[in-house]
Amino acid sequence: MIDISRVEAYLRKRNPEAVVLPGYEAAIVGVTRTENGEVLVYDYEAMLAICVSQGMSRQEADDYGEEVILPFNEGHGTPVILRHLEGTHD
Repeated sequence: MIDISRVEAYLRKRNPEAVVLPGYEAAIVGVTRTENGEVLVYDYEAMLAICVSQGMSRQEADDYGEEVILPFNEGHGTPVILRHLEGTHD
C-alpha cells in the first residue's frame, strides 16, 4: 500500500495545489507533470473497484465514475484519471 503521507509531502514541494482524493489511495499509480505542475495519477478501474468494495453495485460504481470521477475538476491540482483502452490489458 502506498504511504500517502510521503506522497502528499512529495507533491506539496512540487505543486501545492495538487489534489489528493481521500479514500482512493490504493488507486494511485503515480505522478505526472502537466502544464499546471505535478499531479497524481489514479487508475480508473481501481477507483471503481474501491467504490464496489464500499458497497456500491458495479452499475452504481460505473454511473458514479461517469458522473463524478471523470468530470472532477479542481483547477491546477486536478489529478489525472487513467482509463485503459478496452482490449489492451488483461
